[in-house]
Amino acid sequence: MPIGEASKLENEKEVLPALEVKNHVLWINPEFPESPFSLEEGASANLARFFTPITEKTEEEPRFKVLGREFGKKVSTSKLETHDMEVEIFHSRSAILGRVIFKDKEGRLYRDVDLKGVGRTYKKDSGEGFVVADVEQQRDSKESWGILDLTAAYYDKEISEIFLDLGIRAHRTVAIISLEEIVDKNGEKLSIDEARKNGLISEHNKPAIQIRAFGTKIRLGDLVSNEKSKNELYVEDARKMVASELGKRNEDFDKFEYLRWLAQTTAKNIGIMHRNGWYHGFLMSGYNLTLDGRITDFDSVSRIKEGERKQVESDDFTKALDSFKMFVSYLENSEDKKKELFGLFSKTYTETAEKIK
Repeated sequence: MPIGEASKLENEKEVLPALEVKNHVLWINPEFPESPFSLEEGASANLARFFTPITEKTEEEPRFKVLGREFGKKVSTSKLETHDMEVEIFHSRSAILGRVIFKDKEGRLYRDVDLKGVGRTYKKDSGEGFVVADVEQQRDSKESWGILDLTAAYYDKEISEIFLDLGIRAHRTVAIISLEEIVDKNGEKLSIDEARKNGLISEHNKPAIQIRAFGTKIRLGDLVSNEKSKNELYVEDARKMVASELGKRNEDFDKFEYLRWLAQTTAKNIGIMHRNGWYHGFLMSGYNLTLDGRITDFDSVSRIKEGERKQVESDDFTKALDSFKMFVSYLENSEDKKKELFGLFSKTYTETAEKIK
C-alpha cells in the first residue's frame, strides 16, 4: 500500500487547536464505499472544526484518535474543548485531518484527508511556527479570509468529478458540510448570523467545510521556503507512494525516475484538461500541483472561450512548466538531466493536448 513516509510526516507536523462547531452534512460522495468516516446527510459531523486562538487557560490532555489512530492532542479550557489540527505550508484556510489509505469505486488510492474552510492561519515572520489569524472580510470582496463559501465548495466538487472522469489525476471531495458557527479572534463561537452582524462574513457568504482526499497534499510550491530536511522528507514520501502505486520496488524507482514520471503525469493532466476545453488559470508557483501528480483547487477553473484558446492554454502550460522547473531546481543539479525533464514535460503536453478526443 502507498503509505510513503506517513509515520515520519506525523512526527514532523505542526498543530493548532480547533473547536468543534455546529454543522450539518449536506452531501456525501457515493463514490467512496470504503470511506473511513461515519457521516450522514442532514446530521452533524464531529469532524467539523474551526481553528481557535490559544488561550492562557489551555491545558494539554492525552492524545485522542481520528480514523482509528492517535492524532494531535486534546486540549481543554474551563469553557470549551478543542482538538489540534495539522497546519499546512501556504494553505491558510485548510488543515490535514489525518492520513489513512482508502479507495474510491474506481480503485484510486487516497491517503491525506484535509478540511478546507476551517479558519485562517499564517506563519510568523520569525519562522517559529503558525498562529491563528482573525476571520475577516476581504477588501472589495464578498469573500472572507479563512472561509470557504458553499457555492465554491460545490463548484470545486463538480470540476473534480469532471476531471476524474476525463482521466485527470485530481483530489476528490469526500463530503461537504454547512457551518452553523465559526470561531472569532477571542476563541468564542459565533452563529453565522452573529458573524455577519460583526462584519466577519458578508450577507452573501455561506460558510462550509469541504472534506477532500489526496494522495499527498504537499504541492510543488511548498518546497520554496522550507527546511531542507522537510523538503527531502516530502519528496521521499511522494516517491515511495508513487512507486507503490505503480507496483515498483523503491530501489527500481529512484529520484530521477520519479521526476520523469512526475513530468509526464503533470503535463498529461494539463494536456487532457486543455484538449477538453478547460482552463485552470492558477498554476503559478506550483501551489495547485501536488508531488504525486494531481491538479487541485478548482475555484479558478473555467471553460475556454472562443478566440482565447491559444492565449489561455499557453498561460496554463507556461505557469505549470515554470512550477515544475522551480521544483526540479531543488532536487537536481545536472543540467543535462534538467534539460531532459523539461523537454519531456513539453513533449508530453503537446502530444496529449493535440490528440483527438
